Amino acid sequence: MEADNAEDGLKIILKEHPDIIITDMKMPVMDGTQLLKKLEELHIDSKISVISGFSDFKYTRLAIQAGVIDYILKPALRSPVR
Repeated sequence: MEADNAEDGLKIILKEHPDIIITDMKMPVMDGTQLLKKLEELHIDSKISVISGFSDFKYTRLAIQAGVIDYILKPALRSPVR
């Protein structure tokens, strides 16, 4: 399933109990840091992977503290230069 923002994503997570959550850090309504904190407070045991354009260590550190299994910097895939 897919959500347009973290708030809707949280609703889906609470309803569906996914094994894996893939999220971004910058989203409308609630950002990724808020979502990670909320998931931690709710003791959500899904595996979480973050895909983000933020290489700032504060985001990486927060992700590690939240038990994120992977932090991938965007752009993760680049098209070959032609």
